[in-house]
Amino acid sequence: MLEYRLRSVSIKNFFTISNLSFAPESRHVRISGRTGAGKTTVIGAILYSLSGQDAKGHKRIPGAVVDFALMGSERPELPVHPALIYPQLHEGHPSILVKEILYPELCRMESEHRKIKNRLKFLHDMSDYLHSCETVLPVRITNEIIELMRQYDDLSVLISQYKQAMENDPLFTKWNAIKDYHYMSYAEKVELLFDCISDIEDRLFYRLFKLIDDGERLSPSFIENAKQKWQVVYTWKEYDEDLTVAVED
Repeated sequence: MLEYRLRSVSIKNFFTISNLSFAPESRHVRISGRTGAGKTTVIGAILYSLSGQDAKGHKRIPGAVVDFALMGSERPELPVHPALIYPQLHEGHPSILVKEILYPELCRMESEHRKIKNRLKFLHDMSDYLHSCETVLPVRITNEIIELMRQYDDLSVLISQYKQAMENDPLFTKWNAIKDYHYMSYAEKVELLFDCISDIEDRLFYRLFKLIDDGERLSPSFIENAKQKWQVVYTWKEYDEDLTVAVED
């Protein structure tokens, strides 16, 4: 079982963080500070370095530099989904994690499918408008509609096949059985997501460190248990202190 651990993090010009470096290596990191000190920004910077977007979905931050080093191997070949390391961001059901991490091709095709559908709607609306104006529809628009409809139908068949394979996956079936997820507390959601992530990691044969924003909403026993299983980076609110980063044994 390959295990990824952060060895060093260096953040420069990332929103409110002008310059911050720390070296957790195989230990755990507690980020604390008053409201607005930049705790979540640090979490977002690490997320940005791994997945290409920060905690709020920003994909490009002008002038930002976020360097990191991993112990065990280089950057994982599998893209790191934000929910994998930032559970608060993920409001969806745990089964969505299974889909997005284990079936990325299905997600890619569904995204392309939606883009084609939106483009077709735009072209059909344009066509209706031109007809209402008694204007002849340009041939290029007709040809584009025909080509997009062909692509749409082809993708629909492939998506159906991928969905059937996913829905027959025992891991997807297990987590799809959770029906009351949206009524759970934040702590219960995080615990479920981490359990789901653990199952996914067992399937993929590697483990990743975890990022938790707002550790105060989790029980100390949960954090301690998480630290026994993984390297954990988490935030902790302290109203009377500026931003501090403490590396723990």
